[in-house]
Amino acid sequence: MECGYDVKKIVVTTDLSENSLRALPYANNIAKGCSAKVYLVHVLTDMGTTIGYIPSIPLATIEEEMKKSTSKQLKNIELKMFSKGVDVETVILKGNPANEIAKFVEKNDIDLVVVSTTGKGALEKLLIGSVAEKIVKHVHTSVLVIKSDKK
Repeated sequence: MECGYDVKKIVVTTDLSENSLRALPYANNIAKGCSAKVYLVHVLTDMGTTIGYIPSIPLATIEEEMKKSTSKQLKNIELKMFSKGVDVETVILKGNPANEIAKFVEKNDIDLVVVSTTGKGALEKLLIGSVAEKIVKHVHTSVLVIKSDKK
């Protein structure tokens, strides 16, 4: 099937929130129409940079459990949200979401990034920033931003 665009590889991001899942149908439909591969990408927070060390539980154990849980969630999302025949690969990265996604896009010669906004208020956005906005600024490919349904 020809879609009229040169899109062979799509990254769709999710933080597993309801808002981030809004981007998936767009990625699915574009992938179907263009016969493109989809990379379903989630970025785990680097626990070592966000919390102090917890002596009773090794950090590596916590991170491994988070990765296993996230992997299961992504697999369920893949099965529920993508059509049969759409080639989907789940990817779990670790670090700063915008930076890691930008590196992945560059390294893998991605044609399109599909990302949703979180619907944060102006103060929240000012204080912690918008991952979607940072992705738009840092990647050198097209980005489709799906706006939150929050008013």
